[in-house]
Amino acid sequence: MNNFLLRCFTPAILLAGCAQMHSTAPAVPPPFPHGPLDSAYVSLRPAVQTFSIDNRKPVRIRAARGTEVLVPAEVFTNAAGEAVAGVQVEVVETLSLPEFVAGGLATHSDGRLLCSNGMVYLNARAAGEPLQLKPGSTLTVSMPTMGAAGRFEMFRGDGKNWTVDSSMTRLDYAVPLPLHLLYPEGNETFLKCISSVGGANEQNFYLDTNIVSVTQPQYEGTVIATDEFRQRIGHLWGMMEQMSYFTNRSYHYSLETGCGHQYNYDIWRVYYDHPERSFRASDSIAKAMYLAYFRANKERIAAFCEEVNRHKRKQFSNWTDTNYYFDFRKHSLEEQFMRPLRDFPVSDKELPRLDPRGVDLAAADAFDRLRAKGVPVAECNELLSYHFRREAILRALQQERDAAGNRERMEQVYGSTVFATSQMGWINCDRFYDDPAAGKASIYVTSSPGTALDYIDYSLVIPALNVRLSAFIDSAGRWSFTRKEGAYTKLPIGQEAVITGVAVQRDSVYFASRKIRIQDGLTVALPMKQLHRNDLNRALTEALKP
Repeated sequence: MNNFLLRCFTPAILLAGCAQMHSTAPAVPPPFPHGPLDSAYVSLRPAVQTFSIDNRKPVRIRAARGTEVLVPAEVFTNAAGEAVAGVQVEVVETLSLPEFVAGGLATHSDGRLLCSNGMVYLNARAAGEPLQLKPGSTLTVSMPTMGAAGRFEMFRGDGKNWTVDSSMTRLDYAVPLPLHLLYPEGNETFLKCISSVGGANEQNFYLDTNIVSVTQPQYEGTVIATDEFRQRIGHLWGMMEQMSYFTNRSYHYSLETGCGHQYNYDIWRVYYDHPERSFRASDSIAKAMYLAYFRANKERIAAFCEEVNRHKRKQFSNWTDTNYYFDFRKHSLEEQFMRPLRDFPVSDKELPRLDPRGVDLAAADAFDRLRAKGVPVAECNELLSYHFRREAILRALQQERDAAGNRERMEQVYGSTVFATSQMGWINCDRFYDDPAAGKASIYVTSSPGTALDYIDYSLVIPALNVRLSAFIDSAGRWSFTRKEGAYTKLPIGQEAVITGVAVQRDSVYFASRKIRIQDGLTVALPMKQLHRNDLNRALTEALKP
């Protein structure tokens, strides 16, 4: 017996034998755990799509509703860390409120309300056994969105509660894009000023296109051709204007606004004259330049602003000492001047230094071509992942451009969220609902007196926000959507919402819905009516229309 224990504790034997006898990779829970309402919900839940792939090569999976997953080569391993060849990848796309209800998927994070932009579930097996992702590897995913407005974050969870996972949205490089897509026609110079004279004398004026035009060929493939730079344009514009007070005296003194402005282009030159620099370097130089300009000219700026204020009061008969062209009563001169630096984008991203060795990464056999040139598997995966992400961004930009000016088409352009994940299971694209109007609202549900139903599932759905909450029985025996203990879920007071109820009694399905306006202390009677199970999807869809 002692010899057996010694053998098992010998590291080499432990790895090759004892530890493998019963080890399995951590199992990812199924997307929809079995429950008493399965008979009602099973046909309403989104399908679990299964894709059989060869794990020895990278594979691009295209799911039925637009989700795409780039699976790198040799990314899936068993519990022993060994790569397996034949793999079944599971994908579930959840992109509608009825699917949230049928799937039992809630949209909150430790009591904070979430507005969902869509959910996706990923899993992998080999011969029925769970697999795991090789340490340090990721799946790259392009997930369609539900079209809700706002900036979204990526969350990970079990479908009932979610936690922010910022690692899923972080790209370590800036993606250069075609200039004509990034800056559509009419936006390439950032200014089109039309003279107020009008008629035959109307003239158009632009910024100096030798300095600020982004469509010059030399900027293709540089930091100027990235969305990271496009995010800076508004800030740089504001900085340029603040640094150009004294070169535009006629603008401040004239009754006509005119268009012949002269600008200080120093801030733009930081980026346009050195597109080879990293964002960190150029951002640091631009901010330091702006601060130095203010410090060197603070007294002159203050005097100029007061001079313009006095001039305007003389120019307009209805102006008094309480009228200000430059108004620093609520914000100091320095606070006003520093506004362009507020929320100035911060980025450590640099352009990727990737060499595809002349291989067309869009080709179906790109991996084989790269390997034939001696490119290591890890580098092949990196190249193909970069191409996948860039392609998804380009697709979204092209959709926006094609739909520009057409409201109906714009409403159909939902775009996609591209991210890399190092874990499988449920992933949610959400944003926190942080409206100050949100507050505590206890809402209770009662069914018809005397109704004896085996199982009931109540939902509070806010269609305009893509929100769904599950009901629970509180300490007083009432169905409620907000807990008194722990984190309290604040709700949008006054917002329209829908309460739905689904129940089963033996082989029968019951349903009820009622529109409400959220308020505290609301008790909603929800009498359940029997309907054919085939009609449940139609009833839910109709009830949850925005």
